[in-house]
Amino acid sequence: HSSIIIETLPDSSGLLATIQLHPATLIRHVDVQINASIFPERFMQPLFADEIARRMTLRPGASLAPDESTRKDQLLVEASRIREYLLYDGFYEADVRISERAIGPYEAELSVRVTPGPPYFIGEIEVVGNNRIETKEITDQFRHARVCVVWKLCIGTRRFSRQLMLKDIQTLVEKHQKLGFPGVYIDKDFSKKHSFNRRDKTVNFTVEIHERRRINVSFEGNSPAFPEKKLNAQLTLAKSASYDDVEVQASAEAIRDYYQSKGHFEVQV
Repeated sequence: HSSIIIETLPDSSGLLATIQLHPATLIRHVDVQINASIFPERFMQPLFADEIARRMTLRPGASLAPDESTRKDQLLVEASRIREYLLYDGFYEADVRISERAIGPYEAELSVRVTPGPPYFIGEIEVVGNNRIETKEITDQFRHARVCVVWKLCIGTRRFSRQLMLKDIQTLVEKHQKLGFPGVYIDKDFSKKHSFNRRDKTVNFTVEIHERRRINVSFEGNSPAFPEKKLNAQLTLAKSASYDDVEVQASAEAIRDYYQSKGHFEVQV
């Protein structure tokens, strides 16, 4: 790394810039080890070292801070970042320790020791505002099997994952849109401070569904060559989650473009 010292010349005729170069300590290798037994913990709730390594900023080729105090803080921040990832992947009690070892002049190896702790699972889900989809169907959307050996033969339950939870919410949005609610909005009160239950090792949250207005779309004048299923796919209402006049006109233009792409240039929608 380098530093720049700027001084004013004695006769005030200008500035003198001095560039000082300092050798940087580079990371040559990162060793990630997970302290958990292969069976049943690692088999039923897998956690892979490369998943953790991919999320690190201190990778081979990166440099460590020059002074000991700053370098210690640098490693603590990196450990905190990994813990945050593990927390949102169902390991709320994970412990992460990072240490360094010199392997040559200005070269170091990082040792990352991860103790994931017990996995947390989906607990109580309160559903509010649902009128078209049953509560059980909504809560079941958030619960997933862990290991599927053969078709429909699955073992165990998948631990909580915030990424998977967000995908499930998007799936529920799409289900409502197919039922005619293009402007549906689904909120949740999940938070890392309040949703994790240490006693039961569960994650609890509320799902609030705002269906908004139901829109019925019907088509008139379309031939069998342009079935409703094909025309529905052209609508932009669900994509924009809106059904105002502007979006209705955009859907009409999308259908017109679809007809013209099939050679019907004088179509009116």
